[in-house]
Amino acid sequence: MSFTVFCFPCFFGLMPDSDLYLLTRYCLNLSTINFGGCSQLTDKGLSIFLSSIRNLTKLQVPYTAFGRLSVNAVLGFSCEQHSDELWSDKIQSDFYTRECALATLDLEGCLNIDRDSISQLIKEAPLLENLNLGFLSLDDSTLLCFSGTSLNNLNLQETQVTEYGIAHILKWNQHLNSLNIRGCKKITSALAFKISDTIRKQDALNIGMAETSTLKCLAAGWGFTDSTFMALKPSLRHLQSFSLGLGSRISECVLSNLHEILPQLEDLSLVFQAISGSCMLDLLKHGQALKRLELCHCFVELSHEIIHVMPTALTSLRLERGIEWMTDADIELLVSKHQTLTSLYLTGCKNLTPRSLETISKSWQAMTYLTLKECGTMTLNGGGCLFVCKALKHLTLQHSGAGLDKDFVKCALVEVTANQLLKTN
Repeated sequence: MSFTVFCFPCFFGLMPDSDLYLLTRYCLNLSTINFGGCSQLTDKGLSIFLSSIRNLTKLQVPYTAFGRLSVNAVLGFSCEQHSDELWSDKIQSDFYTRECALATLDLEGCLNIDRDSISQLIKEAPLLENLNLGFLSLDDSTLLCFSGTSLNNLNLQETQVTEYGIAHILKWNQHLNSLNIRGCKKITSALAFKISDTIRKQDALNIGMAETSTLKCLAAGWGFTDSTFMALKPSLRHLQSFSLGLGSRISECVLSNLHEILPQLEDLSLVFQAISGSCMLDLLKHGQALKRLELCHCFVELSHEIIHVMPTALTSLRLERGIEWMTDADIELLVSKHQTLTSLYLTGCKNLTPRSLETISKSWQAMTYLTLKECGTMTLNGGGCLFVCKALKHLTLQHSGAGLDKDFVKCALVEVTANQLLKTN
């Protein structure tokens, strides 16, 4: 029988190595493991545990001590016999080199793992479909070790990869659905030429990206320019989610015509972008199919008119900075035009009062995510009115006025049973 183990940081962050022993005794056929955020687990403890798993297909260990020993355990390269007083039965595993059948691998933030170990692991895992290497110390040499052709999702955020490594992945993984290269500072504008060359060679082999690409999510930053965007254009016709972060430079001409270039776009995130107010209005007027919109720390002069042109199909809205002018009346207008909104994130709305909080609680009772930071005096009369929003999973109220009762957290946990994350100050 195959079991799945999920360990959530909020509950199992202090999980010690000794607990892994129980899993090896009673869960012998694990195929999916998620130890994300379990910071108390050691590399040695993980390696002993992983050495006993023979049918592993999904491994998620972000922000743990997963390192060289654990890599050897997954691949069965080590011949070392472990014995540790943490393990009462002194489990001794005669490791053997076995085929790696991993389909999902999440190593985000695993600072204990070195570049060579990462390269070794993905080299022996050609069947990978989902790969998360975000915030790791790796470069193109690691990507060039990967020979797989089945990648669906790839996260390389904040790594040292360049356009050469990216082109290698695009060349052999034409069914890639999601690519995150935000924060990759070594990527240059030459990325456009590498991509163009890759597409041209594929077209020559009758396997052009324009015909076969399934890319649906793209997150980019450094080195991403108009030329890069246009080089990718043939493979973006199915793109549904587009995120531009720090270091990217897309002209207003391209942004204004985004609805024509990306006809299926539903999710747009702009972070640290310099855009004129008129360009933003044009973008939103023609982007009525958008369901999720994020404008974070953008250098743009937004006006009240932006609320009038926002897509009515929005289910998620995040506005950080640049909206100091927003008033209670604007919130009421937002509510009247966007009845289906389930996620709201506002930062820096200094003119909002408790009236806005009442409006939100009465009109969006199906809200699941709500974050209010530096939003005037919204909580001056307390936050109890939000308890009618029974679907709230994540709630953050910070620097938005005094007034929260001392027992607010306790009451929130009782009244809103769906809540998973609550932040106040």
